[in-house]
Amino acid sequence: MPLFPQLYSKEQVFISGRYAFELKRMEKNILRFTNSGGPQDRLALLAFCRDMYAELERERLDLLAREEAWRREWGGKKGQVRALFDAIDTDGSGVIDIDELSQALHQMPDFFGYSDGGTPEGMQEWLKDEVAGAAGGAGVIDLFKRLDADGDGKVNWEEFWTVIGEWMETGFNRLEELRKREGQLKEERERALAEEATRHAAEEERKRREAEESLQRDMEKEQRKAELAAMDEADKEAARQKKK
Repeated sequence: MPLFPQLYSKEQVFISGRYAFELKRMEKNILRFTNSGGPQDRLALLAFCRDMYAELERERLDLLAREEAWRREWGGKKGQVRALFDAIDTDGSGVIDIDELSQALHQMPDFFGYSDGGTPEGMQEWLKDEVAGAAGGAGVIDLFKRLDADGDGKVNWEEFWTVIGEWMETGFNRLEELRKREGQLKEERERALAEEATRHAAEEERKRREAEESLQRDMEKEQRKAELAAMDEADKEAARQKKK
């Protein structure tokens, strides 16, 4: 092929990763739709793609709404987090040292696990991920290093809140990952059930056809026997007529 046409051939068209992903997702969804018995004419496929992307847009708007609600909820609890900081700062110096943090972890093993108006519920799960064995010596050291951003051996309020703010950012993403994973598992279960139903229907259809074919063969055998019996009777009758 000459160079000029090559430059405009399909192989040379650049498609960004985002659009390649969308095309692949659309292709997979269309295959699922048609394999499940959906119509394959052009108008039906266009309607399916329209509805699919309308649903994706609804999901995107729902995601934004959930994120906004999340930020409103956690942003309004900064005062509770400050109260926790002050409770850990037992000497009232305005900073937390490692002894104060260690004492707090021994007094409150779940640390952020207040449930009655204290620090928001759920932060203890974050600590389990971030610091192994938070109530032990190694856990205290690791957590203190995480909080002490400038490494001066003291944790001030800004450093403390920065870490909590980071959790606020990642916490929403973790919840959405869990939601997405649950949705994928649900789809896989539904797909497995649909496939099992399809296999069962195919097996029942196979048995029905085999039964019909067997019945047809038996009928043909009986018909053949009847024909042979009729022929035999005709031969006998012809023999009797011949003797007469």
